[in-house]
Order: sequence, then structure tokens, then C-alpha cells
Amino acid sequence: MSGMAGRAHSSMKSAAGGNRAFILLARTLLIIFSITSLYPFFWMVTSAFKDNKQIFLTPAGLPATINFSVFPEAWKNAGLGRAFLNSIISTTVIVAIVVVTASLAAYALARMRFRGQRLILALFVSGQIVSAQIVLVPLFTLFVRLQLLDNLASLIFSCIAFGIPLSVFLFWTFFIEIPREVEESTKIDGCPSFLFYLLILVPLSGPIFASVTIFQSLFSWNEYLFALTFLRQANVRTIPIQMQVFFAQYTTDWAKLFAALAMTVVPVVAIYLAMQRAFIKGLTAGAVKG
Repeated sequence: MSGMAGRAHSSMKSAAGGNRAFILLARTLLIIFSITSLYPFFWMVTSAFKDNKQIFLTPAGLPATINFSVFPEAWKNAGLGRAFLNSIISTTVIVAIVVVTASLAAYALARMRFRGQRLILALFVSGQIVSAQIVLVPLFTLFVRLQLLDNLASLIFSCIAFGIPLSVFLFWTFFIEIPREVEESTKIDGCPSFLFYLLILVPLSGPIFASVTIFQSLFSWNEYLFALTFLRQANVRTIPIQMQVFFAQYTTDWAKLFAALAMTVVPVVAIYLAMQRAFIKGLTAGAVKG
């Protein structure tokens, strides 16, 4: 008996040691991954405070001096004011419409019963395989006929169409797992379906709403192909197109380029930091429930 107990104790110790080694390895890999992910952002910001000589001689070093005047100069020279406004307007409208439309569609597909339900869901999911390059020429022709070229509406409509399929699927994977007893109890009390969605389902689904919001914000803010094709005038350019023009004009002033790049990523980073906890919960829930 004592021999069996000793063997059991030694096996438990070896298992505990193996777990500690695995945790240490996982943490080490996560630290390395975090450093490699954050370093480009750190390098971009520090390079904004260097002159061209320092950038090429000491690319990994810290700047010799800190001078914040490069940021307002870059803002003015790059013409980021109007581009920022255009990006904020288009991104806000796209995210709002996609989140509302996709969540309502997913609610109907996940909580209601009607003929063709699975087919409609399959059509939404299949929309993710459509490439933007395939529909670019037809969309251009359509917007020419509708006189929507050089109008933010062309970018907004295109991004909404491409953002809804994935958003519907993400919402559906979350809504389908909410217990039906919750909805049935509200119907007994006479609560209509829309009020259940608005007052109960939406508060319960905060993580997935945050996840979809972040995904769509990143997609809309960084959208390049549609903006390049449909927005040709300077007064309707968004951040990616304006930065392309700025790069073409200021390829010798790297400090201003890095300063302008740093300012363009601030809104996206702010959105993620504000919603990171709900975003992680939404991704975890979607992975388990999907």
C-alpha cells in the first residue's frame, strides 16, 4: 500500500511539474508574441520624434529629443482634418447600420421559426466568400448611373453589403444559445418579440455587440479598395486614401509620415481599449457556442 501511495504521489508531482512547465512555456510565448505585436507601434511612434538621419542610423533606438510640434505639422501637411471627418462619418454610419440590421436578422433566424430559415442563413454565410474585386466593376457602373461617385454614400453602401454576412453569423452563433425559457417567460407576460430583443436580448448580448462593433470599425476605418475606386475628389477622401497621397508627396520627410500614421491609428486603438473586455468575452462565447 505504501508503495502504491508513493507511486501515486510521484505521478501527481510529475503532473504538477508538467503543468507548471506548460504554463511557463505558454506565458513565455505570449510575452514574445505581445512584444512582436506591439513593437511596430512603438517604433512608429518613436520614429515620429526623430529626423531622417536618426531613423536610418538608429532605427531601434529612442529619439534624442522629444518635440511634439511634428504632430500638428503632419496633421496640416497631410490634410488629415477633412479625411478624419470623412472616415468618422462613414465608419459611424456603417457600424450603426450593420450592427442594427445584422442583429435583427440574426434574431429572426435564431429565435423564430419560418419556412426557408436555414436557406436564408446559408445565403448570409455564403456572402462571406464573395470577393470585393469580383463586384468592383458592377458597383462602379451602378454608382455612375446613380450619380454616387465621389460621394461617401458609395463607400457606405459597399461596406454595409460586405459587413452584414459575417456580422449576421456572429450574432446568430450567440443568440442561438440563449435559453428559450427566457423568451417564453416574457411572452407569457405579454412582451412582444421586438421588446424582448430590445430590452432583454441586447443587454444580455453586450459582448457580441462589442465584438461586431470592433470588427466593423476596423474594416470600415481601414477600407481601401472601395474608397480608392469610388472617392476620387479630395474633399471626400478617407484616411487610407489621404495617407496614400501624403506618402507620395512627403516620401523624404519620414518623421511627418510616422506622426501622421500614429494619429490615424488612435481612434481604432481607443475603440478597442474601451471595449476589450466585452470583445474578448464575445470571441470566447462565439468560439464555444458556434
